[in-house]
Amino acid sequence: QVGDAAWVFVVRVAQMMAAARDHLVAGAVGRGISIFAMHPLDTIKTRVQADTGPSGTWLAPMRAAAGQGKLYRGVVSTLAGQIPYGMIVFGVFEMYKNALAELLPRLGTRWRIVVAASLADATGSLWLTPFEVIKQQVQHETRGNAVAAVRRLTSGAGVRGLYHGYA
Repeated sequence: QVGDAAWVFVVRVAQMMAAARDHLVAGAVGRGISIFAMHPLDTIKTRVQADTGPSGTWLAPMRAAAGQGKLYRGVVSTLAGQIPYGMIVFGVFEMYKNALAELLPRLGTRWRIVVAASLADATGSLWLTPFEVIKQQVQHETRGNAVAAVRRLTSGAGVRGLYHGYA
């Protein structure tokens, strides 16, 4: 009985994933393009936020990052986290939306979309948060490269260190 139920569940998930294939690809491509295009601005924002100099000197971190060719610092680890995140969010959104339609048929379409999107983003954030924490450490240059950042973040707190600030 349990084996049959487990098999039915696995088959059903596989069917949902196959149906969501286009959404998975769209999420990956869309996320990759947007991250690559916006990463320089994100680097500048991170540097400006981390700058502890006198007020009015927000241009200094921006000039330093641009002048040293470091606007794409950390982009590889960012893409490594963001592309799967896009796939997860777009893919599970469709799965959640379809499951909610079956489980709560009286739930209106708008609410089904809101709930599915919220659940999808929460699911994706479990994947994305460690990559964002690492990216910020690398962009601010407090931890060297991504490997050094992971070592530092996990040395005292273990895996929980990669979720620093997750709320």
